[in-house]
Amino acid sequence: GRRDANGRKPGDEYYDPRTLKLPNDFLKSLSAGQ
Repeated sequence: GRRDANGRKPGDEYYDPRTLKLPNDFLKSLSAGQ
């Protein structure tokens, strides 16, 4: 499932969706498309 930058799960008291960990492949596909 999704985790934020601190590895917290959605629903965690300190879960921060703004710091979601993204797969490296996703980031590579973004940079490659620009």
